[in-house]
This record gives sequence, C-alpha cells and structure tokens, in this order.
Amino acid sequence: TSFTLSCQIWVGGRSSGKSRGKIYVVDTQRHTVEKELVAHTDCVQALCSAEDRYVLSGAAREDGKIAIWKVE
Repeated sequence: TSFTLSCQIWVGGRSSGKSRGKIYVVDTQRHTVEKELVAHTDCVQALCSAEDRYVLSGAAREDGKIAIWKVE
C-alpha cells in the first residue's frame, strides 16, 4: 500500500517481518527514508490523504486500528 504526497511517498509495511505495521515516508528527490512511523501491530492495509494535511492508515483485522498522521 502506498501513495504520493508532495515530494514524498508513503509506504505501508505488509510483510510478516520487521516492516509489519510500519509506515515509511520516502523523499522522492533524495531517494531516502525520511521517517519510520509505527502505529500498527498488523499489516498496513490502507493509506489515504485527507486535505493534503493528514494521512490516515488502517491495519488488518488482527490490529483493527486507524491512525491519523499530520503531514509536515
């Protein structure tokens, strides 16, 4: 799960390893990971933008949570 916002790509971790439940914010110009966000214990199933100011993330059934992130 991923999407582009400004000069960033937000990527949700779907594997069963270390990236499970994490969200990576990647700088598209420098090709580097700017942030590693943790809010879920299960695979990230959905990412969406709200008014280009917030990103909402949703996890799979085991976690069942929705997180709201402020875009900076």
